[in-house]
Amino acid sequence: MSIKELLAHGSNYTTTSGRRIDYIVIHYTGNDGDTAEGNCKYFSSAGRNASAHYFVDERETWRSVRDKDKAWHCGGKTYYHAKCRNTNALGIELCSRKDKSGAYYFKPETIARAVALTRAKMAEYGIPPEHVVRHYDVTHKMCPAPFVQDAAAWQAFKNALTAREDSDAMTTYKTIADAPDWAQATLKKLMDKKALKGDGNGNINVSEDFCRTMVVLDRLSVF
Repeated sequence: MSIKELLAHGSNYTTTSGRRIDYIVIHYTGNDGDTAEGNCKYFSSAGRNASAHYFVDERETWRSVRDKDKAWHCGGKTYYHAKCRNTNALGIELCSRKDKSGAYYFKPETIARAVALTRAKMAEYGIPPEHVVRHYDVTHKMCPAPFVQDAAAWQAFKNALTAREDSDAMTTYKTIADAPDWAQATLKKLMDKKALKGDGNGNINVSEDFCRTMVVLDRLSVF
């Protein structure tokens, strides 16, 4: 996984000499059409008084705070989770979009990137799926709104974290016709919605893992 880096200003997080990471907290940026890089640039300035470890959009993943340091992403005056805190959690922010009604949503590619990043961090730190939580679960803040307002969308995200991995996981399909039958209708839907653009010549180059994640989300009517 390619992760770019632009670190937050030192006034926006706490440098630590080492900490135990037991949780991953999922957030949304609460903006319309922002980017992972743009968020990193914002937090690279002093005085933001908040931070997250990673930002994900439909094209890229960026690191803003190193894992070993404490980002300020899920603190609050009142806690509804017994153990998850800034001190023992990674914060992952998904860049958001707004539909015509003003409701926030995530592009499918953004969700797929967030799933891949979360799975990688779960494996790296031995984090079980039940320790992947929403900001809402920690402080009851309405974050990430698309996963708080739609329980099925959140469950689909959680299901994708434990989806079966096998030797086909890294298989790449050049076109929709190359993909398995069970994935073709979903891929066509993504193309029709312009959420999956490819190279403009009919080539989409998507992985088996991406297909599995998108089919799960499609079956739960997330898009």
